[in-house]
Amino acid sequence: MQTDYTKQVSEWEAKKSARLEIAKALWATHPHLVPNTGDGLVTAAKNIRIELKAEFPGVKFAVRTSRFSGGDSIDISWTDGPTTKQVESITSQYQAGTFDGMTDCYDYEHSAWTDAFGDGKYVHTQRSYSDSVVRQVITDVCTRLGGMDAIPEVQDYRQGRMYKFQQSGGCDVERSIHVAMSELSVVQS
Repeated sequence: MQTDYTKQVSEWEAKKSARLEIAKALWATHPHLVPNTGDGLVTAAKNIRIELKAEFPGVKFAVRTSRFSGGDSIDISWTDGPTTKQVESITSQYQAGTFDGMTDCYDYEHSAWTDAFGDGKYVHTQRSYSDSVVRQVITDVCTRLGGMDAIPEVQDYRQGRMYKFQQSGGCDVERSIHVAMSELSVVQS
């Protein structure tokens, strides 16, 4: 029994050592990022800020960390700018694993990237939209759909009153507006 345990520990240490070697190579190929030498949560937040600023100059991101009894998190928020999918292509590599709701367990996915540049147990993104973007998307969608008696105002969208607006073809105007906004990248080059 002890030999099985010793074997498992030995295999785990070998995997950890291999990840460390890869992490060292990552440090060399990504000198603009902060190496993780201690607090992985804080290091990951710093690196997320660096990468987002480089990828989306001119867009202001708020990157906040939280610690709680079940772990920690990194919360990223911004207004307009890139799509959530574009931001998550950067931030997802800093997540320590995934939560499995079927087993009610968190599954850690140890990687050389998180060893090298830090991680958070949960990494959340939250994009909001300015009134000018909401107004423009409402106008574009309603023009494209046509057949509407009235055009919704920004406050109608924000306060959940879109049910009042119907398109003659029966299209879900609110959903069309929401999809159009989520796919719109408002990044200044």
